[in-house]
Amino acid sequence: MQEDQKIQTLEKEMIHLKVSVDNQSKILVEVKDILHQQNNILQNVTAIRESLNDLRDDVDELETVFETRKEVTDNNNKLFSEFVAKIKGGLAVSLFFFGIIQGAVAFVLADNYETHKNFQKELQELRVEGAILKEKIKVQNLNKTVQKAIESSLNVN
Repeated sequence: MQEDQKIQTLEKEMIHLKVSVDNQSKILVEVKDILHQQNNILQNVTAIRESLNDLRDDVDELETVFETRKEVTDNNNKLFSEFVAKIKGGLAVSLFFFGIIQGAVAFVLADNYETHKNFQKELQELRVEGAILKEKIKVQNLNKTVQKAIESSLNVN
């Protein structure tokens, strides 16, 4: 009997061991599935990190390109501003000299207008005097003619 009990006890232990091994097997399968999931998650995280690093590199490169272009643009803007300032200065000087020249031309034209006006006035006076002289000459010629006619009429008698 003792042996039967031992066998029964051993059978019970075997069943208990079998259940325990089955439970552990299920747990190990679950652990294996969880480890696969963690492995997939870690692979995804690694891929995301690599993408993030690539993006950081791209952003750093874009920042460098932006800074370089910004410097070029700033230099171009500065040169353009200097050019515009020079043009404005040149225009101001040109307008100043144009004003001086315009004033001088206006003065000369006004002076010439006055001179021309005086010349026209003198010319008109000379024409009037010329007409008067012509009339005087005509009157004198008439007087001479009349005088000659009178003298010839006196001489004829």
